[in-house]
Amino acid sequence: MRFISVAHLWLLLLGSMMVAAGQRATQNEARGSQEVKELALRFQNPQSINLITSQMWALTHAGTLKNEVDESMKLLVTFLDKASKNEDAGSAKEFKSKMAAFLSSKDDIVAGFAAIVLGISGDLSYAPRIANLLDKEEPPDNQTRPNTSRSRAAVALSLMGAREYIPKLVLMLKSRNDYDRMGAAVALGRLQAKEHANEVAGLLRPENRGLRVDESPIYALMEMGVGPAYAGDFAKMLHHDFDAETTKAAAFALAKLGAKEYKQDIAKLLGQEFRKGDAAKVLALMRATEYMDQIASLLKDRNGLVRTDALLALGIMRATKYVPQVAKHLKDPEVYVPIYAAYALVLMEADQYSDQILPEVEHLYREDLFLGEDRFHPFAQDEIKKIKSRFKESFLRMKAKRER
Repeated sequence: MRFISVAHLWLLLLGSMMVAAGQRATQNEARGSQEVKELALRFQNPQSINLITSQMWALTHAGTLKNEVDESMKLLVTFLDKASKNEDAGSAKEFKSKMAAFLSSKDDIVAGFAAIVLGISGDLSYAPRIANLLDKEEPPDNQTRPNTSRSRAAVALSLMGAREYIPKLVLMLKSRNDYDRMGAAVALGRLQAKEHANEVAGLLRPENRGLRVDESPIYALMEMGVGPAYAGDFAKMLHHDFDAETTKAAAFALAKLGAKEYKQDIAKLLGQEFRKGDAAKVLALMRATEYMDQIASLLKDRNGLVRTDALLALGIMRATKYVPQVAKHLKDPEVYVPIYAAYALVLMEADQYSDQILPEVEHLYREDLFLGEDRFHPFAQDEIKKIKSRFKESFLRMKAKRER
């Protein structure tokens, strides 16, 4: 197989997993063993799909041993494709054994990919071999190609629930390698290692500001369930020169925690490029209606995405005094903005515009495609479900009234 076919394999894997995800386990009458069925089901989990697709991106873009890149991906694709089609995929043991052989690859990306695949498999018998990667030395050219397999091994061990490696993961938090710290933080969060929450939170504090800081400690602390104790640390992430994703995670974590004492800090982001849209949505989720006027001013922003965020925020807030301004965006010059104006008007129960907005959103309502969670953050998932329920009720009420 040539390396240029990897992109095709990626699409094939995504397709096979989507097909498999749409099938019930009871409908799967594969000729393979029950163990094969159970293993295939592990890869159908949305978390697993997200992990594998991100690892495949790294594999196809950063893998250096092209034959091993192709072989490792083909091994996974073939197994999942056959399992999803009820064909004989061979034994689960054989699949895992072949994948484990890639743990010793000289290509750091391939080794990390194999670790994640085996981690998803949940077979603890492979934990020691995966853990060997935690001791893998930094490559000679570590400035341009730092080790990433240690990070992936840490995450893989956490997927297996291998808590015996927690001490090693804690040590990784002190590494100068960015990937080590990120992987260790994520793994400790998954393992619910609350006893080490303070070490994870240390990554957010000034003494570590010489290191790259990302959102992984925030995710870890929230996953541990200790977020309230570290809300102050999250708030300090709002106004430092970190990437927008770290600021976004911190802001939405504060919303999830209901930490309204920090809403003034979040409101300051309304004037910052690349952060103001998320700030508007976070304040809406916090029900911080005192910032409604500032959010409404974003309806005039030159960036269409910011305007959609402002529309969503005003809809969530039920900012009915801005119904006329919101309705103007039903004819916004950016093609994707009008639908968000329609969403907002439904949430505002603006019956006077039902003739215009209901035809626009009905097909999205039927297919449950409105108010996508991708416009918010995973921390907002529970709140978004409530907002979608509110949207449905308002939509059905407006529709019934219009049909009378």
